[in-house]
Amino acid sequence: MLRTKLMLVGCAIVSLLGSAEALAHDHQMIDKVKPKQSIMVHRPWSRALPPVARNGAAYLMLHNNSAKPDRLLSASSPIAQSVMFHQNVSQGNSVSMAHVNDMVIKPRSMIEFKPGGYHLMLMGLKRPLVAGEYFELTLQLENAGEVVTRVLVKNSQGKKMPMSHDMNKH
Repeated sequence: MLRTKLMLVGCAIVSLLGSAEALAHDHQMIDKVKPKQSIMVHRPWSRALPPVARNGAAYLMLHNNSAKPDRLLSASSPIAQSVMFHQNVSQGNSVSMAHVNDMVIKPRSMIEFKPGGYHLMLMGLKRPLVAGEYFELTLQLENAGEVVTRVLVKNSQGKKMPMSHDMNKH
C-alpha cells in the first residue's frame, strides 16, 4: 500500500515537472529585466517568411503585474530597421492597418498582439525570418523601462498573411 502511494506521488511529481516545462515554453519570461520587474512577456512569436520578404510581424502578450498603469512607448530589434505598433481595422468589407503611437497597459491586466489585431510590425527586415530561430525584441515602457525578450520564429504552415505590409504604404 505504501509502495503504491509512493509510486502515485512520484508519477504526480514527474507529471507536474513535465507540465512546468511545457508552461515554461508557452510562457517565456523576459530575458533581461530590472529587479522587481512589473511587466512580463508571454508567448513571443513571429511567422517564418520567404527570404525576399521586406517586412514581418511579431506577436506576444504583455502583462502588467503592478498596481499602476504603464505605457508601451516603442520597440526595436536588431532584425529590423524599425518596429511599429499597428492595429487591423475593419471598415465594411475591407481591412486596413492603423499605426498606433503608444499603448496603455492597465494595472493587473494585459494587452495581446495577435494576427488580425494589434501587432508589432518589423519594418525593413535585415535577414529572413527562419522557422526555429529566435531574434531579440526590446520594448520600452514608461514605468518599467526596457524589457528585452527573445521571439521564436514559427513555421507559417502554408498560411497566407492576412494583408500586405509594404513599406512604401506606411
